[in-house]
Amino acid sequence: MQIAIPEVSIEREEQKEINTMEVDLESYVEQMEAKFINGVEPISNGDKYAETRKGMGIDRYIEVYQKAYDNWESN
Repeated sequence: MQIAIPEVSIEREEQKEINTMEVDLESYVEQMEAKFINGVEPISNGDKYAETRKGMGIDRYIEVYQKAYDNWESN
């Protein structure tokens, strides 16, 4: 099952910023998901995982997409 997400417009400068973050974030998340699932990384390290994502810019990433979604929704 896939969640439908509308196509949103992101400003050019923000898109450059997102492109840089996205590759690193996706790679890290995929690696850690596999480690959690396979028991290599204990679930108790979830806080460390969240903090690492925060350090990688996840809050800014969400902020940019939230802004784009809010603009889409208001139109």
